[in-house]
Amino acid sequence: MKPIKLVSVLLAAGGSRRFNGVKLSCRLNDGQSLLQRSIEQLQQGCRQFLAKQATGVLTPGIVSLPLTPSVIVPAARVSPAIALPVMASPVIASPIIVLTPLTVILGGHNECLAPLLPQGTAYRLNPDWQQGLSSSIRLAVKHALEHEADALLLALGDQVALDASDYAALLHCFLASVTPNRAKGGQTTAAFYRQSPGVPAIFLADDFAALNQLSADKGAKAILVERHNRQQLQLLPLERGAIDIDTQIELAQWLAGA
Repeated sequence: MKPIKLVSVLLAAGGSRRFNGVKLSCRLNDGQSLLQRSIEQLQQGCRQFLAKQATGVLTPGIVSLPLTPSVIVPAARVSPAIALPVMASPVIASPIIVLTPLTVILGGHNECLAPLLPQGTAYRLNPDWQQGLSSSIRLAVKHALEHEADALLLALGDQVALDASDYAALLHCFLASVTPNRAKGGQTTAAFYRQSPGVPAIFLADDFAALNQLSADKGAKAILVERHNRQQLQLLPLERGAIDIDTQIELAQWLAGA
């Protein structure tokens, strides 16, 4: 089976209007900026995934959520509060997923944020960032197409509660959807929180046209919901994905509870 080339992109081009400042440059309790933490956790998650993928074995147990038949997640990532049956399946050889180095999309506050990027981190400047989130998504798709990618992982720079294990689990969930008879390689895969799919998410090349049609400040949720309704979406329960930073009050609350 041909290796699946997956491009990872962190969206960090917003103007932080509600925050009234440069939110991604704000320091967390460990001294890192919010942007640095998001980059580090996503990069570590990718490394964790690659290390486990190197074993050549998928986790044999998967859990089926009572949402749609297409929703499957690795058993180890389901909250203990959700009592769901584990269905046995044979151990199969892992298909190879090739991950390109993370790229960050910057735009608003580029002058403040670019110096905060860890050494060696690639970034692209979105000149149209004032047009909203959709412009950064289109640039991410352009980046994926330039790399002839089969899939695109989109993450946000302000989902402060997510850690490396969450991103690794999302990649494993995507990997679990890849089977020899699914020639194009897997299904669109998304986090699931607040009873709805959302980012971080992994989109197939088949999704790129729809992503390019987004406008203004609309994100990719509508596309994920459509895939869900058509039973063409893998979901990973990830309630921490609901926590993001939009205002200074939210940042203060996070810092107080972290």
